[in-house]
Amino acid sequence: MLVDQETIVNDIYRGVDQVAHSIILPSSRAYSDAISQPTFNIEGAMALFNELGWTDSNGDGVLDKDGADLAVTLATHSEDPNRVQTVEYMQAIFESAGVKATAQISDWPSFSTNYVQKSMHQIALLGWLNIVDPDRLMFAQLTTGGSTNWGGYSNPEVDALLQNGRSTLDQAQRAKDYQAAATIPAQDLPYYIVSARGYQMFYSKDIPVTVQATLRGNLRGLIGFTD
Repeated sequence: MLVDQETIVNDIYRGVDQVAHSIILPSSRAYSDAISQPTFNIEGAMALFNELGWTDSNGDGVLDKDGADLAVTLATHSEDPNRVQTVEYMQAIFESAGVKATAQISDWPSFSTNYVQKSMHQIALLGWLNIVDPDRLMFAQLTTGGSTNWGGYSNPEVDALLQNGRSTLDQAQRAKDYQAAATIPAQDLPYYIVSARGYQMFYSKDIPVTVQATLRGNLRGLIGFTD
């Protein structure tokens, strides 16, 4: 509820990306527009914080509970200036909602290999490439103990649905399994998918062949540590 996708996609990424609604790409046969993540709503987020006992008890503008401030670290890597700008923008939004947010920017090896992959992050902005099939992203990153499940997410129902999805050749059934599986993390939020990544293609109109864009299957999103 504190991720302003519209501004990130349309202003920072200049409309090249597409606002995402779930972990399944719009180009996938398993995509369903019935699956939806929470949308941007600062007031709603603050109300939920209050319900959980976080209030600004001392008037310093930061929510606190039991003597501790509500604080989070937002991380990404320095090689992508748009991601850096996104994290800095999110930092400002979080702070406007009473969350003490720190932006941590490092080089890619330090961010990826020595931070996210060691499950040291709280919230990290990164992307996934070449997701030609839902299993390519979802199984390893969302099943309990998955090889790239760096956030420690675990849900037996998701495990079963994703196992079913990779165990049948019936594409219609696979789509149903992946849709059902994607609905759960859209609420649990081990990931928040910011956008379906877009690319610009340039070519000469004089090329004597028909040029067609290929959907590459890329997502840009936030991974959160849930364990």
